[in-house]
Amino acid sequence: MDTPRVLTLTFKLQVPSGLRANIHFPRIESAIAAFTGAVQGLAGTVFPWADRLQVQQSWSYEWFATTTDIDLPQTAKNTVAPKAEPAADAEVEATTAGERA
Repeated sequence: MDTPRVLTLTFKLQVPSGLRANIHFPRIESAIAAFTGAVQGLAGTVFPWADRLQVQQSWSYEWFATTTDIDLPQTAKNTVAPKAEPAADAEVEATTAGERA
């Protein structure tokens, strides 16, 4: 069975709260077209495995939104083991070489 693979990138362009600018929809449409064209132009070079590009677009008043990063407890399956010190590596190699002799 083939496994579908998707690279997802999300960019949000946020207008600062309190900025008194009337952004008309034709300007939003041209910004979408420009960003889409730029990504489409890069896609074949930087990610040549893709056979299509899906563009999701929205314009909204975000009265409330929050993102929270929550650290989960460390386990053996989600923790990267620290690298051994170079001296310890040399010591292991010397011991291994001595065992082979």
